[in-house]
Amino acid sequence: TSSVKDVTPEGAWSGTTPSVEHLRVFGCIAHAHVPDARRTKLEDKSRSYVLFGFSAESKGYRLYDPVCKKITVSRDVVFEEGKKWDWDKSYEELINLDLEWGNDQEHSESGTNEEEHIEEEPDQELPTGEENEASPIAPTQSDIPESSTAIGNRTK
Repeated sequence: TSSVKDVTPEGAWSGTTPSVEHLRVFGCIAHAHVPDARRTKLEDKSRSYVLFGFSAESKGYRLYDPVCKKITVSRDVVFEEGKKWDWDKSYEELINLDLEWGNDQEHSESGTNEEEHIEEEPDQELPTGEENEASPIAPTQSDIPESSTAIGNRTK
């Protein structure tokens, strides 16, 4: 204030200097931790954002993702206050990759196909069902011994 030199209004009122360690440079690059449940083991453990402000609902920072164009809230953040986001760089090129799909027929005709397809004839032919109604796997009623069928029909 003009009446008290080099003292903040809070310091003049309460006699203690408030802590400003939690304040960060607006627009600096921030790296937020991605929880284990939201990533696979080969994905990065953090994502890069731009500091947008402080969250009013929770103890966290509001972070802007310029690639996805979304705002997220996170409290596990590491800041690079000396660096700024490169807004001139086009990140859409990294996201929208146009893949060119080839035809498998082209590779096999040119002889560059690495796999060889070998057709093998079966060793035995399967029964069609016309020659014999009984399957060799499932026995017919005449093949089952009488002692095993009599077990189910026992009376006391």
